[in-house]
Amino acid sequence: MGRWRVHLLVVGLIFGFLWAGSLPQSVAAQQNERVQLTIGYAQPEAGEVVLVWGVNGWQALPEGERPSQTTIHDGVMWTPMAQADGQFAVTLALPAGTTVEYGFLVTQRLDGTAVSIWEANGSRDFQVVVADEQILVHQSAISLFEDAVITVPAAGDWVTQQIFYELPEAGEVVLVWGLDGWKRLPEANLPTNTTLQDGVMHTSLMGNGRYFSTALTVPAGTTLDFGFLITRKRTGEAITAWEANGNKDFHAAADESTPVRIQSKLALAAFQTAQPPLAPGWGWVAALLLLFLLGSWGARWLAAKPVHDFRQTAVWILATTLVLLLFMLVIRANLLGVQWLSWRISWVLLPMLLAAGLGDVVYGTAVAAVFLLLAWMLRRRPRGLRLLKGLFGVVVTLSLLLAIANIQVLYLLGQPASVQLFYYADFLNSADSQSNLADNLPVTVVLSLLLASLAFWAISRCVAHGCQRWLRVAWWPALPGLLAIFVLPGTLFGEIGGWRKAQLVNPVVALVDSVVETGQRPVLSTLPLPDGFAAEFASVVAPGRLPFASDLPVRNVVFVVLESVGADYVSSYGGDARVTPVLTSLRSEAIQFDNIYAHAPASNKSLVSLLGGIYPWISYRSITQEQPSLPMPTLSSVLQENGYRTAFFSTGDWRFQQSDKFLAERPFDLVQDLNSLPCEGAQFSHEAELYAGGADDGCLVDALANWVAEDGGERPFFAMLWTVETHYPYFLVENEIDFGVSDPAFNRYLNGLHHSDAEIGRLIDLLAKSGQLEETLIVVTGDHGEAFGQHGQFGHALGIYEENVHVPLYLIHAGLFSGETADSIGGHVDIAPTILHVLDIDAPDSWQGSSLFAPDRNGRTFFYSPWADALFGLREAERKLIFNASSNQTAVYNLQDDPAELENLAAQDAAFVQVGQQRLAAWVQGHGRFTENLFAQGSNP
Repeated sequence: MGRWRVHLLVVGLIFGFLWAGSLPQSVAAQQNERVQLTIGYAQPEAGEVVLVWGVNGWQALPEGERPSQTTIHDGVMWTPMAQADGQFAVTLALPAGTTVEYGFLVTQRLDGTAVSIWEANGSRDFQVVVADEQILVHQSAISLFEDAVITVPAAGDWVTQQIFYELPEAGEVVLVWGLDGWKRLPEANLPTNTTLQDGVMHTSLMGNGRYFSTALTVPAGTTLDFGFLITRKRTGEAITAWEANGNKDFHAAADESTPVRIQSKLALAAFQTAQPPLAPGWGWVAALLLLFLLGSWGARWLAAKPVHDFRQTAVWILATTLVLLLFMLVIRANLLGVQWLSWRISWVLLPMLLAAGLGDVVYGTAVAAVFLLLAWMLRRRPRGLRLLKGLFGVVVTLSLLLAIANIQVLYLLGQPASVQLFYYADFLNSADSQSNLADNLPVTVVLSLLLASLAFWAISRCVAHGCQRWLRVAWWPALPGLLAIFVLPGTLFGEIGGWRKAQLVNPVVALVDSVVETGQRPVLSTLPLPDGFAAEFASVVAPGRLPFASDLPVRNVVFVVLESVGADYVSSYGGDARVTPVLTSLRSEAIQFDNIYAHAPASNKSLVSLLGGIYPWISYRSITQEQPSLPMPTLSSVLQENGYRTAFFSTGDWRFQQSDKFLAERPFDLVQDLNSLPCEGAQFSHEAELYAGGADDGCLVDALANWVAEDGGERPFFAMLWTVETHYPYFLVENEIDFGVSDPAFNRYLNGLHHSDAEIGRLIDLLAKSGQLEETLIVVTGDHGEAFGQHGQFGHALGIYEENVHVPLYLIHAGLFSGETADSIGGHVDIAPTILHVLDIDAPDSWQGSSLFAPDRNGRTFFYSPWADALFGLREAERKLIFNASSNQTAVYNLQDDPAELENLAAQDAAFVQVGQQRLAAWVQGHGRFTENLFAQGSNP
């Protein structure tokens, strides 16, 4: 075989690998006092107008806080304006002190002609600071029937204007521009690389790694109006960042002799980018298949008779390790969002990427070193070497698959896989975890995983055979030195580009670390406490007298728990008014608690607190899984002892971590979930996938009606109804409503919440028709929240931000309440004692919660999440503290001024940090002793 064939094979493998690696990937908070701002626009010639706006420097609000039908274009909010008699208006509800920047985009004239005409405050944007309720009406100063296209001069009256923009951190930049008040050129005269978007000219700039530039041919004597739209970082991560001259635009008189030079003031590291999901298409499948075929052909071509001696085994181990590191480098680039843009821009990223992959190099080198040592020990045993190679193959294959899976794990959970997460997922034994796995493993993902493994081994065999065939034996010891290619450039020249630790750690190392951490106790367990802090958990506050009286006795209780529903998304807490109209209509006969928290973002842990009046076990493990028969008084058992009929209904599958066994021991007269609840059409479908994890929430009301009718109302009853439609992957039982959000999953979630809200309306109607509404207390809360991109997270389990743990709470009874709002700070642990307080029944002494109506409450509550980093949190007054025991970092937020938890005040409030950590330690230590005593009473201490 000639050397040219070897070179051809190597080039083919390299380009095939680079093709696979460069394929594109498919890619809030408690509300404080809000003020209404109405913006009007008087333009009688317009048919449709959009308010284009931002807050505090053209920032977009979190998705849950935007007005209905608001969409995002180029990082800016667009809200359609309602029309009445030639005037357009929109009302915004915003915190006082917010600065609003805005302008008006006319998208249709009165005659129906589609246009794109922009009007603002001359060369500046309109701007207003929200104070008291305001109504602003702007009279349009333009005519929509005048042409927005600039007049084209004669051929000799044109100049070429050069524009330079300096921003080394950027990868792609677009010049957004106009002439003489944002007019545009005729399409025939548009410069190269220029398109029209919404009537405005967009020109892609050429980059050289530091500067971005273009040369525009424009009419002489015109003034350029322009700004810069950054669409990618230099690392290739997609972003949307806008830069102009403060709240003005840039302006420059066209002058061929004077280039325009703008030095950026942006820091792109502050612009968050979303981790792309693992979504390989058929292009990935084809690329991996090509790599497999090329590698297989090369390995067969280069193969020699296998000899199981130490030197050839060592070369095989080292060659395979080098290929593994190359695969992991491509995977690491995907995890970091690094994409190849151009040779001019992206070549400098290699040292940074090598530095980011240092953890992979250390892991791969360590594995190779261990197996090389074992191979040397077995050097005289050919059979042992064969078995060792097989074991090495298994380890390396599992390492590769875990690295690939880590892309999706990081996207969904924000953390690498850990033993705590596997425990949380019930080791894939529950219907929920199985359906979630199926939802994230479409056929292209499965094929990609299979072909990636096959391609890896084909290329590894090819490289190993090539080394054994052409590399001189004397050079074989130099192979370990090739690992320096992955280490030295990154160590000497690379910088980690602001990436999170979770994006850099090797997934196998993270999994092993999590096993070690399971036996470690958090630092809060040993922190010394000031005098009096421990005593706070030694007794419960007396309930005292209720602050209201009623001539109508409350006999019955219906406790509705909305699955994965945080307060942010409920209409009366500041969410979209269209989502929960029933709960909004019931506000006049309810009391709303604004500061209630789940103590851990997990359903089965909330179940223990809601029924048992105690904090959940501070562990990644759960009482339902480990101690389902634990003897403890619960709301159901106390009411049963007081003559109540009791029932639990859920449209979810409560076999998760033996929660069904826990419920069976509480006791209830009747427990029905998905597996036993009479319900036609119990399974949901979405995008042709069947899920066995949920049923129509309407079945809950039907089951309750049948159960209540069995007794005829002779005995009081207590029923807990637990919904499921808002649980991932967010089920639909009716035609989907468009709530104007960009995330399809979030829109499905809001539809599920809307349907659950409608079923609460059916529940009210049922009780009213049976004559039992006036004597029934209805309690509505969420078991925990759900994140949709806030703080870079999705789901609920891995954080304790407001979107994870802040939940709604309503007590509904027309005879007791008349629209009150309570600012008491509390949690799930306090709800059962509050219900008993209203019923005038004593709460068990062993409960840790206290009535929300108790006059002497301490005004704080606690929460935690143990499934990734060990997170502990405290809410007290307007401040919230989050302590990460894994990284020893603390965050403090003022929720009154910063409900989205964006500004960490820990450095400015060191005294609160110290006291807050001590209070967390008192809770951890006190509840630890409580749990040990409780378990000692159980059958399995």
